[in-house]
Amino acid sequence: NKILFWNPQAEQLFGWRAKEVMGMQLEQTIIPPAYRARHKAGHKRFVETGESTVMNRLLELSAQTKDGYEFPIELFIVKIEEGEEFFFCAFIRDISDR
Repeated sequence: NKILFWNPQAEQLFGWRAKEVMGMQLEQTIIPPAYRARHKAGHKRFVETGESTVMNRLLELSAQTKDGYEFPIELFIVKIEEGEEFFFCAFIRDISDR
């Protein structure tokens, strides 16, 4: 569950530079503390069983910036497979203006 890619839009939205977050766990960065345990449990369940309640669905959740500011987002997560390996790609949009 390590961050493998961080684009310029993510840098602007969350305040973390790519070189700071590469290799970090997602819950160490943009997931608010109140949701970290749920995120870890869901990721573990998916890896062990392939079951997910969040994949391929548009979700409204909270995220946080590097300085701890929490804000609402839309999130869409897909699984990408490369041979025997897989990773997740998340599409995130700030919906604070709603």
